Amino acid sequence: MDILITHTTLARRGGAETYLLNLVDGFCAAGNRVHLVVGKSGGVQSLPKGCTVESVRAGWVPQKLRPWYLDRQFRRRLAARPGFASFSLARNSGHDVITNAGTHCGFIRAMQRQPSWSDRVQIAVEKKAYREARRVVAWARLIADELRGDYGVDEEKMSVIYPPIDRIRFNTRLRTRQAEFRAHWKLPANKKLILFPSTGHERKGLPLVVDAMRRLPVDRYALVVAGRAAPEMSNGVDVISTGFVDAMEHVYAACDLTVMPSLYEPFGLVYVESALCGTPVIFGESAGAAEVLPPDWGSCLQNRSPEVLAEMIRARCESSASPSIVAVPASTMAEHVEALTRVLCEARQGQRCYSRFLPLK
Repeated sequence: MDILITHTTLARRGGAETYLLNLVDGFCAAGNRVHLVVGKSGGVQSLPKGCTVESVRAGWVPQKLRPWYLDRQFRRRLAARPGFASFSLARNSGHDVITNAGTHCGFIRAMQRQPSWSDRVQIAVEKKAYREARRVVAWARLIADELRGDYGVDEEKMSVIYPPIDRIRFNTRLRTRQAEFRAHWKLPANKKLILFPSTGHERKGLPLVVDAMRRLPVDRYALVVAGRAAPEMSNGVDVISTGFVDAMEHVYAACDLTVMPSLYEPFGLVYVESALCGTPVIFGESAGAAEVLPPDWGSCLQNRSPEVLAEMIRARCESSASPSIVAVPASTMAEHVEALTRVLCEARQGQRCYSRFLPLK
């Protein structure tokens, strides 16, 4: 199959960009040819055989108008390849299938702010995209509910397909090498390490995590920030910034607990990745991954107060009980690509959606 995929960015950073690269690998490994159309490209040294890339120059367009501009440009690229099955990761119009890792309406509601004129531009682009798409794939039932309630997407053309996880890369056997990983990253060996993996600190809840850490003894606990460096902080918290890390599985295994109480987290791959590495997680109320995490491996912060979060951290880290050995559900990329390929084929053939909910295996 010839597949055209659109996205805003092609780079080795962030969850959506990592998903795009893994998706391209998966489609090409299955024998498909992939043409990528992106708004910005950089930092990717090589792509699999069978993949080509086309960049849309959008740097001159004001950031707040870029969604509208890219939507128009992507449609032109689609029109030039009518034989291609089309798949959008950027919620652009005119595609056979749109996959959804979140909605702008859901984001604004979670952030508790009124929509600006640029927000309305983004929402208008999204509404048009969902209206024209033949199929819409949501990463979690939480997102499917937003699509139905905020955008009026017909349930008949929706499927819930959770994102894939590399179960070979992320595995509990890494816990046996915890001391090695701590030494490699120069992390303290005698403290409980709380991991905060993030590139968007405000939305992911870093201020709340820092306030909670100040209520825990600094000689017993340290905060490890992976991704964008942590800002300068006042005394009272031991903070270590690792920067961007390619081998995140080693950082998960090095730490005792992953804490990321995001205000809005449509799925949250880091939660499942962490649990697969044997490191329990604490997440916020708006987290799609909560639908698949066993209770022993994930706890939801329902009261966003630093005192409550500090007590949850302490209870998790100081408990002598180990989480029960329960397999964390996670589909492989091959299984994920197979499911998406079926949706693409049915969209091209005008068939009804074969399944609204595809569980992880």
